[in-house]
Amino acid sequence: MENGSIPSFKIKLPKADKAIKETYTDEELRLLLKKPNLKKCGFTDYKTWVLSNYLLATGNRISSVLNLKINDLDFENSLIQINKTKNRKAQFIPMSGSLAPILREYLGYRKGDTGDYVFCNAYGNKADLRTYQEMLARYNKSRGVSKTSAHLYRHTFAKKR
Repeated sequence: MENGSIPSFKIKLPKADKAIKETYTDEELRLLLKKPNLKKCGFTDYKTWVLSNYLLATGNRISSVLNLKINDLDFENSLIQINKTKNRKAQFIPMSGSLAPILREYLGYRKGDTGDYVFCNAYGNKADLRTYQEMLARYNKSRGVSKTSAHLYRHTFAKKR
């Protein structure tokens, strides 16, 4: 067709049925959302527990979460401002009553200025997506959950809400 040897025509591809997305089970969520003992666990485990709670409570993509700054959290009005989204449209989402105390406690340990990232690397800079995906995978496996995808939290959020 490109060379003009044959007339141009379009091929219509059939639409494939989409399978139902896998989600975390209630038992897996119970294991993942059980608060670690802060006197015995490291900060990385605690931070990953907070991240797991955040992902399940908001349904945000992990890439959006890693761009979240402390001043994007409005505890007074129970809102979270998401500035980096897939469609590039900033948005406000509600902060659930169960997530707010978790974030407040975490920020008490985390410290930092209002312009700092909520979930950062060891130097306080923007965290690497792959690092956090691997961190979540290790955390899930350590809790006895074989599913390790951060995006499964998003599917679970959609199914459970």
